[in-house]
Amino acid sequence: MFNDQYEENKWKLEGEAPEETQETFKIDSDELAEWAMLKIKDNQDEFDRIKTLCNRMIIQYQDRILEAEKQYHRNTDYFKGQLKNYFDTVKTKETKTQKSYSLGLGKLVLKKQKPKADIDNDILRDWLINKGHDEFVEVIEKPRWGELKKTLIETPSGYTTVDGELVEGVELQEREDKFDVII
Repeated sequence: MFNDQYEENKWKLEGEAPEETQETFKIDSDELAEWAMLKIKDNQDEFDRIKTLCNRMIIQYQDRILEAEKQYHRNTDYFKGQLKNYFDTVKTKETKTQKSYSLGLGKLVLKKQKPKADIDNDILRDWLINKGHDEFVEVIEKPRWGELKKTLIETPSGYTTVDGELVEGVELQEREDKFDVII
């Protein structure tokens, strides 16, 4: 019975109605209502199946992306290390801030790094106040390091004033130069 009603209304459901027919699908019996409910359930089951499958695939693809990213970093780090070793053996072009070596595909670059100032804000603030340099102390009593640094001289042991006095509360930490491959 369901099949007969389905065949009778198939063109209405699948959009294959002859052009001269303008009739729309209409449920007009309990049997056809049951059939329609079964179609909805079938559609829901199919949607749930596809959704579950796709979600599983998304998880697998995300795992694959993470693994590929790890492999990318391992390989890239290895080749960067090899290129850095080669870079150390060739005559490079040197500027004040970097060394570089040009190749056909790109450049090997070693960017020189200045030491990073490790600042003890309390000691530096007290030092500034004791030396009468309040203009470099914010209202919150935190040293304005960026402005102060412009007035200081960097030495291997730290920063000094133009008068040669060692600034307290600032220690220099050596940093390795950064090596990069630019393509």
